[in-house]
Amino acid sequence: MEVPEPLLWVVPEFASFRMGPEPLATCSRCALAPLEGAPAAVNRERPFAAQARCCTYHPRMANFLVGRALRRGGLGAERIRLRLQDPDGVHAMGVDAGRVRGERYAMRTDDDFGRNEVLTCPYWVPGPLGCSVHQDRESVCRTWFCKVGNGLRGQEAWAPTNVLLRHTEQLLAEYCRSLLTWDPDDPASMYVAAADLLDATPPPALRALRTEHTERYVNNVFTAVELRDRPMPDVLLARLREWERLPSGEWRVTSFSPYDASVAPPWLFELLARFDGERTWRQAMDLAMSETGIEMPADAVAWLWHRGLVGPAEGLVGPDAPLTTMQG
Repeated sequence: MEVPEPLLWVVPEFASFRMGPEPLATCSRCALAPLEGAPAAVNRERPFAAQARCCTYHPRMANFLVGRALRRGGLGAERIRLRLQDPDGVHAMGVDAGRVRGERYAMRTDDDFGRNEVLTCPYWVPGPLGCSVHQDRESVCRTWFCKVGNGLRGQEAWAPTNVLLRHTEQLLAEYCRSLLTWDPDDPASMYVAAADLLDATPPPALRALRTEHTERYVNNVFTAVELRDRPMPDVLLARLREWERLPSGEWRVTSFSPYDASVAPPWLFELLARFDGERTWRQAMDLAMSETGIEMPADAVAWLWHRGLVGPAEGLVGPDAPLTTMQG
């Protein structure tokens, strides 16, 4: 997993985590942004309307991350300096949303995220990634994806990764704050000094910042990744939260997030209905095909597993996602 060097010096395990890209979350061509000229039924599955898309969120950048972005120069440094003109949320530990922006975000409606231009990140810029500080982005921006492989299992691997990242950022920011002088009239100087300080500190000294919480958070990530990547079991149950029949006869289904919908074939429920917690998935698939006369692809169940639409009959990674009321 790629993270800024100071974080890697504290937690070298970041290089060992199997947290690769999420190919379904296509940031360079937003998977949830409407397609120009596409039918309304297609764009219904693409609910973001704000130009900034999921960047309708104000990140909490640790002091040294702000300093790294300032040192890097360019558009990111320009955006940060513009943000620093407003002291709300600018402090020795770094830059966060502050009181006004924080209250605005807390009061958002369900439709505001990805849609309300007022919530646009101050570091957002037009372009493939939409981020002027992408190399120095913070934990939430590194670990939030609109669509995640493996459904709930995948999400429950990213969640502890976010916790560990945030914790490590906090350790380093506190270390910098303890050794540097904060001048509210010139925050940029302290932020750059924080980045320089970490670069000049021997990695073993930064490794010594680890706490018992660090060790626990590292173990949590390894455990979650192991659970995410375990082989598909023989006995499965449906793990759907919402489903809706589309005019085409296909089904729109979600496993854990309203943003992570999948379109499944009309025979989906003919197959899932035979996952009774006792039959193997092979037995269930053979039974479904023999009773319906429908030829189902050999990789259908593997696709359902990868999308998190089915899960083990026992021992879920997180809370069960029960079947809910059918819509439409």
